[in-house]
Amino acid sequence: MFLDGAELLQEAAEDWLGHLLDGLGEGHRVFLASWSEPRLRFAQRVAAGTAEVIGAGHLAFTRDETARCLGPRDDDSVHRRLDGWPIGVNLAALGISPVLGAEHILDEALSRLPLPLRRRLPDASVLDLWTEDTATDLGVDLPAGWLRDVRRAGLPLIPLDGAYRPHHLLRERLDRDLRQDPGVYAALHVRAGRRAETRDDSWQALEHYRQARAERDLLRVAGGLAPHHERRGEYRLVRQVLEPLGAALPVPLRTALGLALYETGDPVRGEATLRGLYAQGERDPGLLFALGILCARTGRPGEQLALVEEGLRGPHSPRDAARLTRLWASAQLALGRADDAVSTARTALKQARTLDDPIEIGAVLDVLQVACRETGDLAGGEAALRWALSLYQQVGMPARALIASNDLAMLLWTLGRPQEAAQTVDEALAVAEQEHSAVQALLLETRADLAFDQRDMAAAASDYQAALRSCEHYGVATLQSRILPRLTDALLHAGDPAAAVQAVMHARLSFGDTEHARSALVFSDGLLAGDRGDWPAASLAFSAVTVSGFGAPESVYRRAVLRRAQADLRAGTFSAARVQSTEEQLRHAGPLDFTVTDEAAVAEVRAALSQFGHAVSPWADALPRTSDTPVPSDRPSPVMLHLKTLGPLNVTVDGQRVHIPLSRSAEVLVWLAWHGGTATRGEIMNDLWDGSTEQRHIEYFKVAVRHLRTALTSHPAITFNPVPFEAGRYRLAEQLQVHLDARLPAQALRERTCAALQAALDAYGGPFLNDSSVEWACVRRTELLEQSLSAGLTLAATLEDEDSVVAAATYERCLELDPLSEETHIRLIRLWSRLDEPEGLRRSYTRYQRMVHDEYGQTPDPAIRALAE
Repeated sequence: MFLDGAELLQEAAEDWLGHLLDGLGEGHRVFLASWSEPRLRFAQRVAAGTAEVIGAGHLAFTRDETARCLGPRDDDSVHRRLDGWPIGVNLAALGISPVLGAEHILDEALSRLPLPLRRRLPDASVLDLWTEDTATDLGVDLPAGWLRDVRRAGLPLIPLDGAYRPHHLLRERLDRDLRQDPGVYAALHVRAGRRAETRDDSWQALEHYRQARAERDLLRVAGGLAPHHERRGEYRLVRQVLEPLGAALPVPLRTALGLALYETGDPVRGEATLRGLYAQGERDPGLLFALGILCARTGRPGEQLALVEEGLRGPHSPRDAARLTRLWASAQLALGRADDAVSTARTALKQARTLDDPIEIGAVLDVLQVACRETGDLAGGEAALRWALSLYQQVGMPARALIASNDLAMLLWTLGRPQEAAQTVDEALAVAEQEHSAVQALLLETRADLAFDQRDMAAAASDYQAALRSCEHYGVATLQSRILPRLTDALLHAGDPAAAVQAVMHARLSFGDTEHARSALVFSDGLLAGDRGDWPAASLAFSAVTVSGFGAPESVYRRAVLRRAQADLRAGTFSAARVQSTEEQLRHAGPLDFTVTDEAAVAEVRAALSQFGHAVSPWADALPRTSDTPVPSDRPSPVMLHLKTLGPLNVTVDGQRVHIPLSRSAEVLVWLAWHGGTATRGEIMNDLWDGSTEQRHIEYFKVAVRHLRTALTSHPAITFNPVPFEAGRYRLAEQLQVHLDARLPAQALRERTCAALQAALDAYGGPFLNDSSVEWACVRRTELLEQSLSAGLTLAATLEDEDSVVAAATYERCLELDPLSEETHIRLIRLWSRLDEPEGLRRSYTRYQRMVHDEYGQTPDPAIRALAE
């Protein structure tokens, strides 16, 4: 039975219909069509499963349904325009437009409205959601009950929690009518803009003022919205706010637009805008900061430093001082003055914390972590990096965390955790692509470096090429000179010298004329010459890179020294006179200055220095030695089995992830690793199957072990039974060298060294075997959280006197592990109090106060409260 127009039923008729429905036997189906929900105890019927609501959202066509309906007439533009409106889609499928289309359906429905309503309904086009109260608030004079009449006329409206969203085709149709009276059109949009501002919806207010052409209101709202998004690094949104406003922008907003253009793929217009303002005599601190950013992107640290100094000499606000000081530290880093950069960054950090600006604090920490790592303070760099990431997550800025994520990936790579590094880069790249961020180039370079380090030269070359394309698109010149030598190297080692030559030729045409670009091109020429066996030409190229004043980056310079020595050795021109200078030039090199493709050169130069009777400095011992003749051994190399159990389970064999499809198989593997690698079936089942002796559980255990063996032997390095059963015991094969991250916390608490404590804290990525519900895992989970927290607190206490910033960041990391740890909250509060840091103290105390109130219904101890007063 089908009943249309059910909204017209009066109470008595609805009661009668309810009794009819209650009396119907099984197999009957009744369809009610109504513009409003009928009574009939409808909620009870839905809850009982005897009724179902099919709303406008269910009836709307999906993209696939639209395609099937349209058939050969399918087009994305049709779906976007009709937005799934069923009548419109069916008309489009008939192929009779423009004779009859969706607009005609709208006109017919509008003609059914009472004339007073039809005349005034265009006023409602300024509202994106329709309710009678909203229209009244806006001063739209519509007849009482107008929304009911609109729905009954069949106009496309989508119900949304007490309101209705008109289809965009309906709003466009009404908007055209409203524009016939420009005065009313502008007045209504201004009123709608004011209403949006009272609801803190600046974007909607901006759009209404734009429609009204209310320039003064436009500039006022844009003046608040653009700086907000600029501080968050959301430059594409800055462009959306400012670009439509044209040339009427004041200097601060023109500066923001110039920087946004530069950061979102239009570097020519962006730089022209900013340099044009400077040429006109503008010296606003924000302009000098933006120009400094351009210098940082294009590798001009000297000019960057001069702009910063100019900005700090003139009038500036505390916020300007913090940003400029941060840029100062960045320039010092680029100039190789890492110690100075650490000091300057700490000054900027103090300024940012005084402002209580988490976004600026995070930006300073980004610089500080690089400076710390450059000076060898890896613990400080790690702490600053994690603090910055934590801040960006707190303020909801995934895009701004991209560079920090890239730095974390590089650190993980340095620490020998390439799989985690690759995962970090991939996740960040997904965000960068969505945000159209220039950081894509940096992330692609890092992913290529990971592949390069693992000798996957084809993958490395592909990502290096993508990174160079991204550099060209976004105008990131500084990365180009770093990437080109690696790309050339990767293509040559992948066996594609023609592509390497083509890449260098393209770079010679597209790179700017900077010192770094010249050094990269000449170094790459040396690689090409060496590949074709022209060692004199290779020596000449590498020698040019090392010439004083050529401006090569330190790592390129040292590689050039090494490769020149190798080229001279192979050309037979390396003499005793060169020994001393070569040794001196390489004396301060470290393993990060060289790549896996330099191994042969390292071996040859080391041997030559020894042959000439020269004592080899520690640089040689720090470099890769894989090209040396290996020492024969009867014992095969162990297969590395890494189990990451603190956080999402990750099993790797020799650095490659292995998927364990059955959760019980994973539990058996971790259990064996935890208990030393050997146990009886009964011992394992006692913990993982609650001691069950039922045959079905024993069979399940055997299945789990078989699945575990199958999963592990899917890796080519495991050519043996990884879980043999011998003498009544299961064990992990002796060929496996097992690393279990869950052992790190207890080990760190025994050793109590900063390195061990930091490693334990870093290893905690979440609860132990979080998907497991067996009691053994639950007990270990609690123990390991407590041990990891204890390791973090011990580390923080050790660092308090040495480096308060690192100590504070470590306490913050401990709070990530356990936000309810009163001890951690109190220690951090006491640290800020002792350091006389009022902003940090206030922030930490407020968080602690909220925690004890929300969790325990209490207030902080008076002694702690006194510290914050």
